[in-house]
Amino acid sequence: MKTVFPILLALILAGCSNSLTPELENVGTTNIAFALSEDSLVKLWVENSYQSTVKVLVDEFKAEGVYNVQLEMIDGNGDPLPEGLYTYFLETEQHSTSRAFLYTTKNRPGKQ
Repeated sequence: MKTVFPILLALILAGCSNSLTPELENVGTTNIAFALSEDSLVKLWVENSYQSTVKVLVDEFKAEGVYNVQLEMIDGNGDPLPEGLYTYFLETEQHSTSRAFLYTTKNRPGKQ
């Protein structure tokens, strides 16, 4: 019998770098990685500090495995999201978890 605990591993690998997107000046990207120990319906989304959903990254059935999703800090209109506190949420049929992250464009190469 498989354990479902590794689903909670979901965001341990997450939130790699806030690197700049070359195509859009001062727009950052980050990678969110998660692992599923069994097939499941998965929803992964990001909310701003006002608890408004700014992006839905995954909303579909996924097979067991490791996934890496890139989050580009732009809204649905292609405009850069403001700096601030964001939270990403991962929900499966068995578990849910979340993590907060601070998005900033300061102190990065090429930014004065």
